[in-house]
Amino acid sequence: MCSDANDDFGATKLRDAMIDETQPKPQIIEAFHDYAPPFDATKIVGRMLRDVPRQFLLGLDSIVLTNVAALSRQERERKTRRRERRITLGEARGYYGQAWKGELARITILLDNFEKRFGRSWLRIGIVRDLDFSELLFHELGHHIHRMQRPEYEGRENVADNGARNYRAATFEAVIGTSSL
Repeated sequence: MCSDANDDFGATKLRDAMIDETQPKPQIIEAFHDYAPPFDATKIVGRMLRDVPRQFLLGLDSIVLTNVAALSRQERERKTRRRERRITLGEARGYYGQAWKGELARITILLDNFEKRFGRSWLRIGIVRDLDFSELLFHELGHHIHRMQRPEYEGRENVADNGARNYRAATFEAVIGTSSL
């Protein structure tokens, strides 16, 4: 008899053995249309993903950095849920697209909508920008972890927010050398 009640015939050990440490991290893709972000978002995403355990990135193909004008009309008008209300993807700052019909999962960040929250000048201040950007990125990553690794039934947005809080605190602890966040 197995001593671990959660270990279905060694499934946990098998899953851990299947995690391929050589699998590449997700691609960071820039796809802008008539827009230039006020900061190097590719560099920031790469830095923030550096400390995320590889197992939480499995199945995530790409992180697309784009703007609303680069989305197709159909994609801009597609509806999604944000807490208690429905919004179009064109209004969102970012969204998670789960794996579907042979395509791997991806995270899309709409940098022009992200910029609207504070304004271009505030985003040049590193700590302000990084705090807000990490909240957005890790929230969307929380959706991926919830879907692929740790399904919970508390509500999609709450689970994603919990993941965002955990990774954002760990990231900034590494950056500024304190655990006060």
